[in-house]
Parts: sequence; C-alpha cells; structure tokens
Amino acid sequence: MDCEILNANQYFSSDPPLTNRTENGASINVSVIISRLGDFQELSMTFKARFTLLLNWFDWRVKFTNLKNTSDNVNWIGKTQQKRIWLPMLIFSNCVQETSLMFDKFSALIIQRKGNPVPNSVTEILENEIFDGTENSFLYNRTYELEFNCGFELHKYPFDYQNCHVDVSNPEWTV
Repeated sequence: MDCEILNANQYFSSDPPLTNRTENGASINVSVIISRLGDFQELSMTFKARFTLLLNWFDWRVKFTNLKNTSDNVNWIGKTQQKRIWLPMLIFSNCVQETSLMFDKFSALIIQRKGNPVPNSVTEILENEIFDGTENSFLYNRTYELEFNCGFELHKYPFDYQNCHVDVSNPEWTV
C-alpha cells in the first residue's frame, strides 16, 4: 500500500530540467558496454552492434518516497510513473533506421539511493521517508542491437582499417 517511489504530493514536469539552483542544464553520464560488433557489409557500408546503454542523471525537481537501501536495484520506476517525469531523449542518428532511446519492456529505470532521507511533514497521515532528487539519481539500462551506417574506406584493401562510430544526438540540446 502506498509504495510509489515518486512523491505523490509533488507536481511533476516532463520538461527538461533546464536550470538548477547551482548550474544550468541536466548532466547525464553515459556509459556503453559493447558486447558484439559484426555483420560488416562492405557493399551497403553497414555494421551491426549489440551494446548496453547506461544513463545516469539527477533531477533536482523530483522527490522520492521510501527508497530501499539494498545492493540490488529494487527502486524501480514503473511505466505509469515514467510518464510523469522528464526522461532524456537520445537519437542514434547514423542507424540504418533512425532509432531513439526506448523506454519499453526491455528497459529498466531505477533510482539509486545515495542520499539520506528526511521524514515527511507531521501533517501527513503516513510516515514516509523523503529523498531529494539532487542526491539520488535515475539509472536507465537497456540493451540494443542496431545496424549502423559506416563509410568504409577500402582503397588500401587488404591493408586498410576502418573507423566506424555511433552518432548520438539529442533534439533538446542546442549547439
């Protein structure tokens, strides 16, 4: 009963957290674990990659309720709650079929408890512990298998080498 992680007494915004009290913008740490590269197609100039994408960020506007303090990641944000908060938008722009970050049944969004709780207001009926979004981060995890374009340089074959990459962009970012 009443075990939602997002604080129910809070207004949520799906807008990006553009301004924090101390700095501008949201800092997103991105980690990629590559598990497979292959299916290189010289004629179509493509390759396939399987990788796990990990994103970690803080949102100072969010408060969490009753986060569990365990080593396994049990502080899950459900699909219904995900619609109430800001989630980063990334696009893999050099995919054969342009693909964006997916929040689906293959992805996980959890809260990493790092900060200390404070008790909620004495006017509340339930005794809850409240956690601040500046101290407890979101962690997104999903494995992708995508086909990417790569401009192979074959003029020195068989002594050539290729420099292929994955382009990641965000329509919210301004340059």
